[in-house]
Amino acid sequence: MKLPRGFHWRVVLVFAALTALTVFVAALSLLGFMPDATTATQERITFTFLGAGAAAIALLLIMEVVVASMTRRSFDRVTVSARRIAQGELDHRAEVSASSETSDLAFAVNRMATSLRDIIRDLAGERDTVSAVLETMVDGVMVVGTQGRIQLVNPAALLLLGLRQEDVGTREYGEVIRDPDLRELVTKCQRSGIRQSAEVDLIQAGHFIPVNIIATPLPGSAPPEVLLTLHDLRMLRQLESTRREFVSNVSHELKSPLASVRLMTETLEDGAVTEEAIARDFLGRIRREVDRMNALVDDLLELARIESGREPEPHVPMQIAPVMEEAIGRFRVAAAQKGVRLEHVEPPHLPAVLANEGRIGQVLVNLLENALKWTEAGGRIRLSVEEEAKAIRVLVQDTGVGIASEDLPHVFERFYKVDRARRDGGTGLGLAIVKHIVQLYGGEVSADSRLGEGSTFTFTVPLA
Repeated sequence: MKLPRGFHWRVVLVFAALTALTVFVAALSLLGFMPDATTATQERITFTFLGAGAAAIALLLIMEVVVASMTRRSFDRVTVSARRIAQGELDHRAEVSASSETSDLAFAVNRMATSLRDIIRDLAGERDTVSAVLETMVDGVMVVGTQGRIQLVNPAALLLLGLRQEDVGTREYGEVIRDPDLRELVTKCQRSGIRQSAEVDLIQAGHFIPVNIIATPLPGSAPPEVLLTLHDLRMLRQLESTRREFVSNVSHELKSPLASVRLMTETLEDGAVTEEAIARDFLGRIRREVDRMNALVDDLLELARIESGREPEPHVPMQIAPVMEEAIGRFRVAAAQKGVRLEHVEPPHLPAVLANEGRIGQVLVNLLENALKWTEAGGRIRLSVEEEAKAIRVLVQDTGVGIASEDLPHVFERFYKVDRARRDGGTGLGLAIVKHIVQLYGGEVSADSRLGEGSTFTFTVPLA
């Protein structure tokens, strides 16, 4: 018979020895009390005690086998549960029986499984969060291991380096990254163990991309792993270029009228002030130049207020029809003098929009003024409105000179002028103000035009 692995031989031998000793002593004691017994009686007594001892030892063996088998089965159940948990079944639990010798062990295994499941779920949540952050980061992130292999890279880094995920794999970064400056930065960081940074021009599709790269050594190994952070500098360079262009444009727009005012003032000081006709002409020109500079400063301040958001505009339900009528009424006389026909098409019962009457009126005035400026005599300007599901769309159409396709994407930029050689008295900020006001109320603005066929400016205002 194959004995269970939980069978305790030493315990059985000890109990068997004690049982045999007890039987032997009991037999001797009994025989001592019966000195006159016959030999046959003494033999029967001896065999009886020996049989009782043998039976006790046999019963002890049977009980030990049964107890060992039950204990072994209980341990086997706990072992199977532990293996299932180790294989990833973190929701599995060992059976806990109050009468089982392994109840404490099963309870401890279940507590371990619960703690392990919670820890793994927390780690998985943190991993998913980190992965989501890396996936959505604008900056590139790459980790170079101690053996020079790429351990981690996010989509932004792949895009900046012009790589695909399958190009990376477990290859060394020197095989994947061809830029010598970037390789040198990683090597210097690993050797020194000190954070390094540099601006590198990466080549992508034949173009240079300015990138700021920071190499940070990660503790825990020698040489250390290196965390690379790649920041695309194109937007920053574009902002710097826009700022320089803005300062240049403002300087130019102010310098030209100031130069004219100074020249005419010097002419008046040189004796022209005594000639009434010339003096009056020069004074009129000076006033117009001063008005032009005032208009430029006012538009700059207005644009700055809108962009800053420090003075939030009220969003209240309003009817757009009266605002449109008032705006187009301001240009009827000027349009008639220029020989331009104004048309106003408005469907009945327009729903209310969520905006500000003063700001929407400013948008309409700027668009109508721009249309009248570029429409010649005999032309037409049409103001119309269309109702949509969630907004009202306003259209200002003209039959003017039109805008070239290369200029169209820039018409809402500050100081951008389609015809830079033409001095029309404008500040170049009207359409930029239109764009910011419309976006302030959650709308959209667009322009469509063809040279010689006129232009259409469109903006939307959300319904109340």
